Amino acid sequence: MLRNFPLRPLLNGERLQTLTQCTINNTVTPQALSDRCPCKTRPPILAVDDNIFNIVALQTVLEYDFNLQSEKALNGLEALAKVQERAKDVAEYPCICGKEDPDSNFSVIFMDCNMPIMDGFMGTARIKEYLGDEKMKKMVIVALTAYTGEQFKEKCLMSGMNGYLTKPISAGQLRAFLREHTKHVQ
Repeated sequence: MLRNFPLRPLLNGERLQTLTQCTINNTVTPQALSDRCPCKTRPPILAVDDNIFNIVALQTVLEYDFNLQSEKALNGLEALAKVQERAKDVAEYPCICGKEDPDSNFSVIFMDCNMPIMDGFMGTARIKEYLGDEKMKKMVIVALTAYTGEQFKEKCLMSGMNGYLTKPISAGQLRAFLREHTKHVQ
């Protein structure tokens, strides 16, 4: 039996209070509910690249060196679809533990620049257009590219990407970037 649990989305201040008061057959604690929160199943990172080997390499470093899970997309259009799916998922299954912002999406997108169907520049523009300025403040899109020229780096930053890393990427580069731009790595 579910007691003291409102049948509406919770406001930020109500989440912890509601979890504290909520019991199911007097056996589920607030900590147990927190452990089953939908936000626990949403990876914070999206890796976008048309080369599956690059994605696997990035995901391996993220998982084994930083214990971070990620999703993947093979082009900018798939990345946009993943961002849209995440927004829908967060709206339908909101966080109940208070650790995820109601407007959250991926916190980091590693975006290859040159891909078929939709490149990283257009993908970034479409994601920014879809999310809007306020939600984009909570997301970092970093270019991942083999190009090392200063002009290409400037093009990435001018297109709205927040950072620029060159391939092949090392754990040290990722650590430095994640420390500077996210809360995922200390």
